[in-house]
Amino acid sequence: MWPSSAPDGDIDLDIRIRRMEEQLVAREQRVRSRVQDLGMRARKATAPSALLLKLAAVAAAGGALVWGLQRRHHPTAPLRPRGPAAQAAGPAALLLSLLPMAWPMLPARWRQRVSLATAVTVVGVAVPLLQRLMAGRSDHAATGERPAPATVAHLDLVRFVGTWHEQARLPQPFEHGCAAPSRVSYTPQGGLLGVRNECRNAKGRLRSTDGVARVVPGSGGARLEVSFLPAWLRWLPLAWADRWVLHVDEAAANYRVAIVGHPSRRGLWLLSRSPHLPADELQRLVALANGVGYDTSRLLPLCRAHKAP
Repeated sequence: MWPSSAPDGDIDLDIRIRRMEEQLVAREQRVRSRVQDLGMRARKATAPSALLLKLAAVAAAGGALVWGLQRRHHPTAPLRPRGPAAQAAGPAALLLSLLPMAWPMLPARWRQRVSLATAVTVVGVAVPLLQRLMAGRSDHAATGERPAPATVAHLDLVRFVGTWHEQARLPQPFEHGCAAPSRVSYTPQGGLLGVRNECRNAKGRLRSTDGVARVVPGSGGARLEVSFLPAWLRWLPLAWADRWVLHVDEAAANYRVAIVGHPSRRGLWLLSRSPHLPADELQRLVALANGVGYDTSRLLPLCRAHKAP
């Protein structure tokens, strides 16, 4: 009788086929396991308790950051003796009001890590609710019963557009990286004003942010609201920040100097058409701002710290 065993070549082929089948089954099991793991992580990340914890952590970290910035001592000498200090809302309220303006200044890689749904939820829902709980916005400055500062009676936007150079400002977290005086340019843009903020950091690199400004109806053009968010996010309640024009040089054809402030008195910018303003004119602007309740002792005298190129 002839032997029934198969040739060695056929046996090796069967073994290789069996091993390949086992590898395919093992790979399929790994893929299924990974898909199930991703599903569980997604369900945990979107759970209400997880979202609340993340929002609480962000609010706590942001509040601590703003509190630290407010307590930091600025080495720059004050321009004037301490005037009436603005007692506006606490650090958390300030953080909430500045959050929409800070978003476009974050690095792109950070923004890409946050989903669109999360950003819209935080800015459009959570932030307004927290702000409302902390008393919300008001036409009066958050300084007890003290009324908001008076604006100019009428602002001619045709004369106001153009480039303005910072002469001094109150410290702002979103301008902390500016090592040189900033400048802001306003240009007509349909029914709005185009806004570009520019400054240089400590390495001399130019930083710029583009946005828009709109006029508050019934304000004579003196109450502006600015936004640096994309157009599709400007419907959000906190997408706009107040910029009130408190003083302009009416005698000049294009308003040679201006004082712009936030109604809470925590933001103040002394502006001039020229990069450098004479000291006596700067002191006059400081006195005007001090007279309406701004804490001019904390002003950063930018025009004195930098020489003309």
